[in-house]
Amino acid sequence: MPFSFAKRHCHIEKSFNGRVEMEGDQPKSACDITLSGILLNLDEFNELLEDPEAHKLHFKSTKAEGGAKLWEPRHDKIKFLALRDKYEKSLVTLYVGLEDEELDAIKLNACKIGKITLRKLTGGLTEVSMQVQSRPEDRDAAKIFANMDHDAKVSARFGKLIVKKVAQPELPMDHTGEDVLQNDLGDNVVPGTLDEARA
Repeated sequence: MPFSFAKRHCHIEKSFNGRVEMEGDQPKSACDITLSGILLNLDEFNELLEDPEAHKLHFKSTKAEGGAKLWEPRHDKIKFLALRDKYEKSLVTLYVGLEDEELDAIKLNACKIGKITLRKLTGGLTEVSMQVQSRPEDRDAAKIFANMDHDAKVSARFGKLIVKKVAQPELPMDHTGEDVLQNDLGDNVVPGTLDEARA
């Protein structure tokens, strides 16, 4: 099942990158916006990372006064985690200003979600920032622009994971393993043993 989260607080950042994309022969307005301050709980953190043990790997539990469990981030020197994943055909719904009803919501259909960063917080929650690439209607784009650097509410359903394929170079029929290694390393790098490197 694709990752999703229900309506909750977010912040629409100041950056609004507008452009025109062609859809067939028709120009279509497009924009990139960044949403921050989205909080995920323990289960949502695991689900986003597709690992049931992810939260335990990144948080440690301590006992507070009264015996209650308190989650603290592990690895204090790591400020945030950056995900390399990008999702297409996603749905992001924004509720801006006083428009808290579904009827007035801005629905960014078939959008892309990427540049996802996770900041671990004391207490076990995770703060998410993500970029949304979409083609909103002109009316909705104007509403987003008018609410930049403002708090809002958001829900999201992540779509299909974009998998980048790396083209593999074709090898000549008469190649040798040494030739391939040299080509991979580059002209300025000479393969050698670990002992030679330490000498």
